[in-house]
Amino acid sequence: MLCDQSIIAGAPEKLYNFCIPETIPTDFQNRLSFYTTRGFRVIALAYKELPVKFKWTDAQAAERDMVSDNIRTAISVARDCEMVDSTATIYILNVTEVNNINEKPNIVMEKADSGVQPDFTAIHIYDTNSYFAIDGKTWTNLKLYYEDLIPSLLVRTTVFARFQPDQKTQLVTSFQDLDYIVSMVGDGANDCGASVAEMSFRSLDIITIVVPAALPAAMTIGTVYSQSRLKKLKIFCISPPRINVCGKIKLACFDKTGTLTHDGLIMNSVLPCDGANFFKPVSDISGLNVHSKFVQGMATCHSLTTIDGKMNGIIREFSFSSTAQCMSVICKDLKKPNMFAFTKGAPEKLYNFCIPETIPTDFQNRLSFYTTRGFRVIALAYKELPVKFKWTDAQAAERDMIEHDLEFLGLLILQNPLKSETVPVLRQFRNANIRTVMITGDNIRTAILVARDCEMVDSSATIYILSVTEVNNINEKPNIEMEKADSGVQPDFTAIDIYDTNSYFAIDGKTWTNLKLYYEDLIPSLLVRTTVFARFQPDQKTQLVTSFQDLDYIVSMVGDGANDCGALKAAHVGVSLSPAEASVAAPFTSGIPDISCIIWLILEGRCSLVTSFSIFKYMALYSMIQFVTILIIYTCHSMLGNFQFLFIDLIITTTLAVTMGRQGAIETFMHERTWLKRLFQCIFCKKQPKNKYKRLVLSLMTGL
Repeated sequence: MLCDQSIIAGAPEKLYNFCIPETIPTDFQNRLSFYTTRGFRVIALAYKELPVKFKWTDAQAAERDMVSDNIRTAISVARDCEMVDSTATIYILNVTEVNNINEKPNIVMEKADSGVQPDFTAIHIYDTNSYFAIDGKTWTNLKLYYEDLIPSLLVRTTVFARFQPDQKTQLVTSFQDLDYIVSMVGDGANDCGASVAEMSFRSLDIITIVVPAALPAAMTIGTVYSQSRLKKLKIFCISPPRINVCGKIKLACFDKTGTLTHDGLIMNSVLPCDGANFFKPVSDISGLNVHSKFVQGMATCHSLTTIDGKMNGIIREFSFSSTAQCMSVICKDLKKPNMFAFTKGAPEKLYNFCIPETIPTDFQNRLSFYTTRGFRVIALAYKELPVKFKWTDAQAAERDMIEHDLEFLGLLILQNPLKSETVPVLRQFRNANIRTVMITGDNIRTAILVARDCEMVDSSATIYILSVTEVNNINEKPNIEMEKADSGVQPDFTAIDIYDTNSYFAIDGKTWTNLKLYYEDLIPSLLVRTTVFARFQPDQKTQLVTSFQDLDYIVSMVGDGANDCGALKAAHVGVSLSPAEASVAAPFTSGIPDISCIIWLILEGRCSLVTSFSIFKYMALYSMIQFVTILIIYTCHSMLGNFQFLFIDLIITTTLAVTMGRQGAIETFMHERTWLKRLFQCIFCKKQPKNKYKRLVLSLMTGL
């Protein structure tokens, strides 16, 4: 032979794309699915003739791709070793391919057993009998496009139901009556000369009366009606048990941008600088020099890689992430021999990335001036890359290599106005004595002003910004410092009364991390008076919600973005205002694009909760009445007929239980929450009375 051969072995799906289509059998997919679904590991073989000029050195330089095991084989193995229950439903996640770099791919899913492809956003991710399966390619795409959604897919939470222990208590007390039931039936049956078999049958018959079989179905009636009414309001629920929990909300958490305020931003002005000082604010940017680096940065530092179908010169984009708090692009000016990198993001973040000599001396003062007035401020910087930095280098460059030693260009001043419904809704929360807090990734001073504007914080209240000092020695414990948000005065933290009802705290993400590290025992006391949480990353939002729950708060969270997914899932009641990725983690998705939806949830939750209590008490009382009736009839050596039982259970009981929950919720947001008292106060006695009539009285008191 004048040529060598290359033999390739690997995953069948991979080699399927590598091979000439005419050489692949038509039943390839069927054969592959047949073996993989039975737990076999399948390896495909292929070959290729190499040209004569292909030398040994070329073979050494060739790269090989390592591919993962077939995902269906892994699922089969997981079932065989009982890692996954055999009855559980496993969904295989995939991310669709996109041709346009600006287009965000969708998440699709498929049932591993049947191949059915349900809607990903409609899946009940809280179901304890369903699991996800992800291959390496999907994981890479999730990290690229849905990084903030990954923690929500990996973490499972349980539904909170506070009145469930009371239900169990009532059932336990009902079974306590069995002592009396058996003895009573036995005494009466012995008088009639009944057999032991008949005595046992009648005793078991009475058990079904004491514990009504229709109770579980009746308990869901109020929830079903509330869910139906919420659907008419365009509030959709994928976890109906959470509706009852809505009626007991004690703390409402809100994201800022897109939730309390509008999604869009309005350009107020720009603040360019020359390295030493800021220029005057420019409201009309058309007057700026289009060849200046500031204007070039505004024109390129975004995700719009094509405008009107034409490329705009962006060679590489480092997308914005909540962790980095900035984004960067690498651009090429055709008139220049080298490339440029532009970065925009949080001013506090870019302050550390820029060369100190390029930052104006009054940077902090200007930043504080605009943030305390509620503006959203974005910093802009750039970096000139060397001439030898080519296109291949741009594709291989790491983010850290670009985002350092930048030259500061200036500030962009943006407005983010409140939604018209925000203030009235928060007033209703205050009147109803439900506490509200803000959890945002924005600047802390901007968040404080928004909290005042929306009346989350009283205008006369004092807000203290907490911070933790830096320490050089790891064994040294830092101090807690505080500053008045309005005046900048720094009082002593130890002299402040943290329980003062006219003062509040504001904490940023960095301070939260240090408090968790050094002052974890102080966090519960601080959370009671802290209203504004700013510069919080997604994982910190989740930690915060969990910390509130540890304080016995029943927490709701309203958000609209992927940054809120973890908090939406961790909260007792999570409401997503966006139908996109955040709705996957939230048990409620609102078609109402403002926070008024949470008012309807609380009203319907209270209605559902009261209905559940009423039906539970009614069913328990009905069973006790029927139980006493049967016992009295037994003492007379008689029994109810079948049609009498049918009339009581079907006509009297079922009709009333079904119609009891049809009454809708009151439209007034009342101050009083639903009184979650003990459903049944139980009487436990270590020593039971010997007299059967005394036992009857005690049993009835216990049940009722």
